[in-house]
Amino acid sequence: MASSYATSASYGGQISLSMPLDGSAVEICKELGRRQLDKSRLDYELVRIKECINIYKAGFQILPASPFYPICADIVPIAAAPVVDPEELSKPEGSPILLDPSPADTSETDVLVPTMEAPSLEPSSVSSE
Repeated sequence: MASSYATSASYGGQISLSMPLDGSAVEICKELGRRQLDKSRLDYELVRIKECINIYKAGFQILPASPFYPICADIVPIAAAPVVDPEELSKPEGSPILLDPSPADTSETDVLVPTMEAPSLEPSSVSSE
């Protein structure tokens, strides 16, 4: 018996060309990329500001000669955060918070100082004639 043995070789390739019929998908992708970059920039700036505030709160400053000085140079502390008495926080929710129109320092006339005093319930002495 004779054996039959056959060999064959086939080679092939494929070329594909894809063109969008509507360019709006590309514009949507670009807009999403711009939004992501804007969001990343905003996140960076907010974290930078928070960290600079923490440095200032801890009582530290960055030397102007330092290469890191420009990072916090635009953060300017104006005033310390107000300290809230824990007893004031335990007052009932119905207690009004009044603004005292007469600040302790008269040089700052535009500042209203919050107070936790309850309004007087005394009848006023207004005469109706």
